[in-house]
Amino acid sequence: MKNTILTITFILLSFLSNAQIEYFAPNLYTIKVLDSLGIPYLPINLRVRGEGFSKKFKSEYVSYFGEDFRYSPYTLPTDQSFKNFIQNKEMEYENDYMYVSILSNLNITVIGESIIPIFDEKNSSVIVLELFCKNSSGFECYTAIAFYETKDGKFDYINENFELAALTGWSMEYK
Repeated sequence: MKNTILTITFILLSFLSNAQIEYFAPNLYTIKVLDSLGIPYLPINLRVRGEGFSKKFKSEYVSYFGEDFRYSPYTLPTDQSFKNFIQNKEMEYENDYMYVSILSNLNITVIGESIIPIFDEKNSSVIVLELFCKNSSGFECYTAIAFYETKDGKFDYINENFELAALTGWSMEYK
């Protein structure tokens, strides 16, 4: 709960700043989950900067995700709002309802989606969403979030786990 509130606060404070375009990596726990599943996800912030990863990793990313994500992020008129994307989804936990409710009330667009099947006792897939956010003062950002889809069709937001990141010494560098 504390981590969810911290993430929401960070997003809301970001909207209040007067910056141009910001590119945020998904939370460290999402990266750790994707890495543990052998999924070569390359965060938007690293793709835009063109650093922090090898050519081999870039090639694996492009090959794995194909058309699911735009390598250089941009929006299209056919992209759907986060609110429309999430409206018929049932969340696994009460905290997830609060989180998606807040995001649904912001101007957030889903610019990419990848459904990755996994073989797990509880979950059937990991769903990675790349998002574009814009507020009325002109602040724009790109980021990614992820959900587990449980075997019974519910969504479980993969939220930050700072303790796990600290214990594993996880870094944002890709080889």
